Amino acid sequence: MIPPKRLLTCFVEHWGTIEKLLLHFSHRSFSLQDVQNILKALNPDWRGDKVYKELQRLIQLELIIPMARSSQYELNRAVHEFSQYLLKEHELGLADEINVLVEDIIHVSDRLATAAQDNDKYDVQRYCWRMDDRVRQVIKQFQQNENAIHGLAERAKYDLQLSLSHRYQAVMEAFDEYIEPMLDMVNIHGPFQQSFDQVEARITAILDQIQKMGQLQSEKEQLIQLRTRILDMYAIGQNSLRKSADILLPLREELRKNTRLARKASAVLSMARKKGVDQTLLGKMPGMSSDFQRHTLGTASQMAAFMAELESFESEEYQLPEPDKEVVFLSPNAPKYKNIRSAALKSARQMPNLLSWLNTSYPTLETDELLYLYQKLANDDEIVAEHAKEKQTIQMQDVSLTLYPMEACEVTDEHH
Repeated sequence: MIPPKRLLTCFVEHWGTIEKLLLHFSHRSFSLQDVQNILKALNPDWRGDKVYKELQRLIQLELIIPMARSSQYELNRAVHEFSQYLLKEHELGLADEINVLVEDIIHVSDRLATAAQDNDKYDVQRYCWRMDDRVRQVIKQFQQNENAIHGLAERAKYDLQLSLSHRYQAVMEAFDEYIEPMLDMVNIHGPFQQSFDQVEARITAILDQIQKMGQLQSEKEQLIQLRTRILDMYAIGQNSLRKSADILLPLREELRKNTRLARKASAVLSMARKKGVDQTLLGKMPGMSSDFQRHTLGTASQMAAFMAELESFESEEYQLPEPDKEVVFLSPNAPKYKNIRSAALKSARQMPNLLSWLNTSYPTLETDELLYLYQKLANDDEIVAEHAKEKQTIQMQDVSLTLYPMEACEVTDEHH
């Protein structure tokens, strides 16, 4: 038998090594080389023989034990559980484990009531102690599960080496196998509440009996403490589950949102492979400008002003007007478009092209204003215009444009 003092001394001296093994190999086996590397990292001044000696000490005292038919090792299960308790890194239990403890508490409460009825002092003490032990186990299970859920959430958030689905798989399992069943169990009208109302009523009845009969006075304090602990246990359970749900619910919703997004992205990629990117995105791309603006002419200064507006853009709530109700901005220097169109209709058969006619007729207007009016006239329903067959260069105030200008070829009948 290993002397307990030697075992505890080794545990204290090599706590850093055990903590590292628990962190990196909690669910996996490890080799002796892994342990040696940890010992060297924690004690860089140790020589090779010292590292080997301490490694053998861990094996002899069974802090680490060999696996069956393997050269690999694992932490002693007792050391593993005790270390998890110290680090508050517990494995998540199941709702059924707590349910079994609750059922046992109810069962023992029946025996306690019978023992009190028979005025059996020995059995009353024994069953009080047994119930108290079960209640403590339930409270401990709630606290351990809360710590385990906190650890699951932290690993899911920050273990970026794994995919999102792998990281959050434990989160989904914890919610489905523990949180939801336990929330149903501790519901105010659920079996958990009803069970402890029943147990609390039995203990209260026993205390009333002691008060009336004057018997079992030495056990009265023990019964009062038991009833108080049971009432505290229910509150602790509700509070623990609420915290656990608050931790896991946002993560579960995040995973579901990412899953939906991944499915949509996969569907789009599938369509893109079949139809091509242009056909897939046709009609679905957000427009940065109206169709009219996409086909307009403008100078470099106009484009620079447009880019400057984009750079300082800030999103705000704004109701866009309907296209047919949109008020077109006209420069205060430009004449009314109605007058310009009338003059263009009268001169349609004599003008060489719309842009040259505007440049000659309105020499004081800015280049961008002339270009805007040119495109406005070219798209006017009352003026039938076509592109010239040959490219022309038109000199304006500060720029020289080379294009196929629009030529007015006829006028609608009402303006002949």
